[in-house]
Amino acid sequence: MAERIITVSQLSEYVGSILTADPILKRLNVKGEVSNCTYHSNGNIYFTLKDDAAAIKCIAFYDIAQNFDVQIEDGMSAVIKGHIIHNKKDGSYSIAIKEIEIEGAGKLYEKTELLKKKLFEEGLFDSSHKKQIPTNVTKIGVVTSKTGAVIRDIINVSSRRNKNIEIVLSPAKVQGVGAEQELINALKLLIEYKDIDVIIIARGGGSYEDLNAFNGENLARELFACPFPTISAIGHEVDFTIADFVCDLRAPTPSAAAELAVTDMEVVLKAIERSQQRIQYSALKIIEGLDKHIDASIAKIHYYKPYSVLVREEQKVNKLISGLNKAASTYIKEKDMQYSSLEGKLQALSPLGVLGRGYSIVKDENTGALITSVKQVKTSVQVLMQDGIINADVKNVRINEGN
Repeated sequence: MAERIITVSQLSEYVGSILTADPILKRLNVKGEVSNCTYHSNGNIYFTLKDDAAAIKCIAFYDIAQNFDVQIEDGMSAVIKGHIIHNKKDGSYSIAIKEIEIEGAGKLYEKTELLKKKLFEEGLFDSSHKKQIPTNVTKIGVVTSKTGAVIRDIINVSSRRNKNIEIVLSPAKVQGVGAEQELINALKLLIEYKDIDVIIIARGGGSYEDLNAFNGENLARELFACPFPTISAIGHEVDFTIADFVCDLRAPTPSAAAELAVTDMEVVLKAIERSQQRIQYSALKIIEGLDKHIDASIAKIHYYKPYSVLVREEQKVNKLISGLNKAASTYIKEKDMQYSSLEGKLQALSPLGVLGRGYSIVKDENTGALITSVKQVKTSVQVLMQDGIINADVKNVRINEGN
């Protein structure tokens, strides 16, 4: 008897019918730890529920999820109620959630939070310890897996921004047993180079457990002690690890880390070109302004003819000087004539002039007082003549009758 051959679709439908028909799978109460939780733009919530030995995908559709009164996060311990649904397309199955009850943080999450609190209190996250990322990076050290998209993205973005950039890869496991120690060893190897400008520690996205190697205490302390500036680019933009808090700068993606580390030389060259253009434009404007000023000054010189003005002004000054000389000469002549007239009058009125006509002046010889009456005469007098003085003793005084 020939064996019956069925199609993949038929097999998928058969498996689905078994899963959905099982009465136990129709009413499930499952306990586990939430991992890799995603709030989708369509309103659905997707995550993995796991324990130490297994994991299963879960989905809360929009009409159910909008009634949740809790924010579901990785590491939470939860009990979900729901039923199994089967995806015919890829043959997978998952739990469609009807209710969820959060019991608390999962063991791994709780352990990480306790370590984060400890390192925070020790100051490993303080901004005062953060080193500045250099602006002229020429050599980058990268700690990540030697295969995969992360290193390719960093190389592509870095070389596009600066074709002369040098990248040194120090490979390490980024998840699983022994990953933390490999990350530490790779970091130490880069430190020995001495001429590294910045170190990027990176990996692609993954579940909370996948990123656990970057939550290790030893790696955190090694990053804190690193002498070079460090940039973390671990997981997706919404993922945060302890390494992100310790590093000097966090980038949302590996490509973004390369952009933060490497200066875009094309932008720099364009900025330099714009600066040169602005300088040239400013210089031309200054020169044009000076040319206009010079032309205006020359025009004013031609219009006012300063030499002719000076000649005219000199003529005016000479004319004024000549007028002043004539006026002064006339004034002096007039004053000379006035002086001569006054001098003649003074001569006429002066007692000395009277003496010249034969008269004399008599004074008391002792007191020098002018004698105008014989009654004032005492024993001796002075007689002032035109050409001298006579001292005389009085022998006799005669008074005119009637005086």
